[in-house]
Amino acid sequence: EGSNIRECNIKDAFSFLLARNSLHVRKFSTDPHHVIKWIDHIRWWIYAKDIFRFVLTIENEPKAYFWHSSKCIDGRNYLIGGWFPVESSNAFPFAIKILNWQLKYCDSIYPNHIWIATIQAHNQSVIALNRRFGFVDASSDLKLIAKELFPGTTDDFIILQRP
Repeated sequence: EGSNIRECNIKDAFSFLLARNSLHVRKFSTDPHHVIKWIDHIRWWIYAKDIFRFVLTIENEPKAYFWHSSKCIDGRNYLIGGWFPVESSNAFPFAIKILNWQLKYCDSIYPNHIWIATIQAHNQSVIALNRRFGFVDASSDLKLIAKELFPGTTDDFIILQRP
């Protein structure tokens, strides 16, 4: 099928932003009304050295983007991340490929991290997908940490963890 996952480079920055700002992606974000400006995005792209960005391509065409970042709070290591499709349809085959790859990769690179995921409660299909990949309901202390890691997280979000 010609699928490939590779780390993003500066040439991917604009298409990453277009996908991230699309309506079908924003409706599931912590702030669905926020449109990221190019200048803010490029600053994030260049200066956020602790965020690693990847793209899933099929026949060299971007189909989905994803990222992850390691964070330490009070001496505990956490992994956060996100993924989003380029187009609004057929996202789940891409999500499964990404999660399979990302979990293997991150388990080897970040073995002592607790992965925290925040998902809007109405996004039942992504919640089910994350549960399929070993995420469970977060403990109450991790729910508080999630709000620190993901500003804008409200009680409308399901917070999951994966050790």
